[in-house]
Amino acid sequence: MSIRKSRSGFTLLELMLALALGILASTMVVVTFAVVVKSWRTGTRLVDDLHHGDFVMDQLVSGLRSAYYPDASGKIIEYGFWLEDQGSGEFAKDSISWVKLGASLAEEASAVVAGPHRTRFSIEDDADREPGAAVRFWRPYSQPDDFDPSEIPPQFLSSRVTGFDCRVATNMVDGEWEWEDVWEEESTNHLPRAVELTLFLRPLDEGGEHLEMRRYVELPVAHLSWK
Repeated sequence: MSIRKSRSGFTLLELMLALALGILASTMVVVTFAVVVKSWRTGTRLVDDLHHGDFVMDQLVSGLRSAYYPDASGKIIEYGFWLEDQGSGEFAKDSISWVKLGASLAEEASAVVAGPHRTRFSIEDDADREPGAAVRFWRPYSQPDDFDPSEIPPQFLSSRVTGFDCRVATNMVDGEWEWEDVWEEESTNHLPRAVELTLFLRPLDEGGEHLEMRRYVELPVAHLSWK
């Protein structure tokens, strides 16, 4: 009578197959983890950038709603709205200036912002030659003839905001504002009735697209400048 021995252990082929499946499973886990971590980091950076953009935009809107214009007839140049159009799209570097009340946009308390003061918002290079949102303040009256506001050291609000585009409107047709890029000559004695603000934030990745934020704001005292 013949006795058959029971087969035990694994063959080399089975061991290699099990090893290959183990490596594949480990690779999938590592790749999935890497994707999750990258998505989490991108989401965190996006939320941080949007926080910076919201802060600057909210300050701008608050400052424009606090625009000041004396309730007097005639041309009052010192209290008009100024717009310098410098391009459009993500690389726009417009600047706007108006007289307002309150401490919006001001990171540092000073005697200047205690009363009516002119504000200038622009995109400028900081000490590291990186563009950012900058503001300046000065009194709209009692300035010497050689006064140059560009000599006032700017306060930088955010280095994440690298572009700014602004349009203004005085007329509304069929419930829609007629937006203009130009605000020159006699217009600078007045205030626009509405302002369109567009901020462009630094791309999350090099070579990526700029984040865009847009708001519309109406100036409550604009009618005083058109008497």
